Amino acid sequence: MNKHRAMRRLIWLLSAALLLTIGLDWSGGAAANPTPVANAPDGGPTGCRRGQNNAAPLAYQDLFFDNLENGGGNWGHSGQPDTWQLTTASSHSPTHSWFAQSLDVVDDQQLTLLVNVTLPITPPSAGLAFWQLYNFRPGNADGGVVEYQPDPGTPWQDAGPLFVQNGYTGVISSSGNPLNGRNGFVGSSPDNPQYSASIINLTALLGHSPSFRFRLGTTSGGTARGWNIDDIEVYFCLAGTPTPTIVPPTATPTNTPIPIGTPTPCGPLGCPTATLTITPSATPPPTFTPTPGCLPACTSPTPSIPPTVIPTDCTNPFVDINGNVFYGAIHYLNCRGVINGSDPTHYSPAGTSTRGQFAKVVALGFGLPSYTPVVPDFSDVPPTYFAYPYIESGYHVGILTGFDHTSCIAHGAAYPCYLPNLPITRGQLTKLVVGAAHYPLYTPTGGGQDFTDVPPSNVFYVSIETAHNKGVINGYPGGFFRPNNSIRRDEMAQIVYKGVTTP
Repeated sequence: MNKHRAMRRLIWLLSAALLLTIGLDWSGGAAANPTPVANAPDGGPTGCRRGQNNAAPLAYQDLFFDNLENGGGNWGHSGQPDTWQLTTASSHSPTHSWFAQSLDVVDDQQLTLLVNVTLPITPPSAGLAFWQLYNFRPGNADGGVVEYQPDPGTPWQDAGPLFVQNGYTGVISSSGNPLNGRNGFVGSSPDNPQYSASIINLTALLGHSPSFRFRLGTTSGGTARGWNIDDIEVYFCLAGTPTPTIVPPTATPTNTPIPIGTPTPCGPLGCPTATLTITPSATPPPTFTPTPGCLPACTSPTPSIPPTVIPTDCTNPFVDINGNVFYGAIHYLNCRGVINGSDPTHYSPAGTSTRGQFAKVVALGFGLPSYTPVVPDFSDVPPTYFAYPYIESGYHVGILTGFDHTSCIAHGAAYPCYLPNLPITRGQLTKLVVGAAHYPLYTPTGGGQDFTDVPPSNVFYVSIETAHNKGVINGYPGGFFRPNNSIRRDEMAQIVYKGVTTP
């Protein structure tokens, strides 16, 4: 055992003892939840509000949720002065909220979401919900507004016209206020001193990747308490539970393992793998014609990661992927036990994936050798965590890494940490796939770039260029890759599929 690993384990043991003493819970925080939730804030975007169809209530599905219990790492803030801070003095749930003071100075204090949340194209509607408590100066001299950026690099726009619940309450009226003349939140929130849920209809932004910011404008002449914001959620609505459409297979699916031929050293870790032949028996879209390739087959003698039985094909159980451009990748990985649905009949292709969930996909998809240490390598990934063996296996072979000390502390975790419940971004995922596939690194001749938003200075530049050169990834119209966006579940399946099947 080297000195650094011994130190990490000592820190973990000390942290665990402290947690047992004070009863601290690491489970909360920013996470993407691909399962429809029934406890979303009351109300919803137009055409999707709870209670409109009592016979078949519509379910909410999170794309992004942050209750701020793991720190403020998803957010940036500014002002002259800047008073935005996480506070435990007041919150909606459980114990933390963002708070900015209403000061006796001319100021524009901004709280900006650093994540661009990709909204699906097809659901009936989507929304942004947040809980707030505000108390500004009488006379509307101070106030707050919410703005959105439809896509990275586009101008910010006022969200006022999009509110469908607890929207703006008046006009900010002070010539010295940077927000003078704009509609906004003024006076006191409607349920003061209790928090109120506000809802913004994002239906017009379906297919885009917006971000959001909160602005508090003040002027000289007096002070007031200020603005608390908590439980920020971007979600879309599921239009009831569709009736599954079953396409009769052309042949009876079997779970007979594919015959093992002469092993060839084509696995991403240099271990022998078997030649794979795919013969679909269901009727997926005509574009799904997987090319025979190599699937890793290396496991330790006593693996904690169970070996996957590879079927020749399987019946598609997901009713929400028919017609999806990435149907082939989702079907391929599901038949091999690499991915799961959000429930038995739904894959939730527009949902997001967390770092812990993706560790499992990488470990199973690329057949990583299993590794489970006696003492965990990360303070926030105990042996009881569902992805523990997958995260440890990826870390042991150098594919997965944790966060630095500053980031761990900012998210309320002891160093070293992995932050498994954070949504994984397109840039992070691409780097992991390139590492798992052991691709030789590539950069364009002369230091150029294939995506306008991934310059050579970007931390994921080499990985993204390598994956693009291999044909594993593509970008968005306009030459964008959007490396900081949370990855959609269907995009994740496609990139992993291409990484597994592209030598």
